[in-house]
Amino acid sequence: MFRLAGVILVLVTLVFSLGQADAGTGEPKRWKRKVPKNSDVVYKIKYVANQDAEFAVIGEGNTDVDIFVKDETGNNVTSDTGLTDLALVRWRPTKTQVFTIIVRNLNNEDNECYMGHN
Repeated sequence: MFRLAGVILVLVTLVFSLGQADAGTGEPKRWKRKVPKNSDVVYKIKYVANQDAEFAVIGEGNTDVDIFVKDETGNNVTSDTGLTDLALVRWRPTKTQVFTIIVRNLNNEDNECYMGHN
């Protein structure tokens, strides 16, 4: 229970404290987007080597939303596959590259999500 509360606090802080900027510049960005039922939303985002990388999702609370991260060669880097629509992934790239971020809605209902990255 306390772990979930901590994750929620981190996600809310991350997403709502991020400023607006173009993806791939190394600047934080946040936005709201519908993730259709039983579908993926895919982003390509450049992250810088040896700096912490983060991507977060906060949904409406009505579906299971997961995050998967792949490097530019298609290798799995990290994921958050919890059973809620609160998801956060963190990693430290060893080289600057464009990562594929997959946000997946696993249920039969659309979910309006806030998303953000550093």
